[in-house]
Amino acid sequence: FGLLPWLVATLYGAEVAVEIWLFRLLLLGAMLRFLAFAIEPAFMTAGRPGTLLGIEMAATLLYLALVLGLLPGTGLVAMGVAMLAFQCVYVGGTLTIGRRLLARWIARPAAHPGGAGPPPL
Repeated sequence: FGLLPWLVATLYGAEVAVEIWLFRLLLLGAMLRFLAFAIEPAFMTAGRPGTLLGIEMAATLLYLALVLGLLPGTGLVAMGVAMLAFQCVYVGGTLTIGRRLLARWIARPAAHPGGAGPPPL
């Protein structure tokens, strides 16, 4: 975060560097999204892509509502706040629901011809 103002001013110019707070909000959102990168394939493996889609839709609706509600009065602030809210809802939803859902999926016994317990190696 410390080098970001200099880096943005060097790469994009001083006019863009004035809006550095927006870059910081977007960077914070990207860091949040990185926390949940492995949970998406886990939803797919568990056969629950619809649940993941529902979380994504809820986060997207919140994003659109915030942008449309805040944009006329706040300008670019609306975009940064809405993106950060989207990431918080998405990451929070996937981690919370995913932990519960996948814990049940992992705990159920695997169906295999050898009976109860894990399959032989």
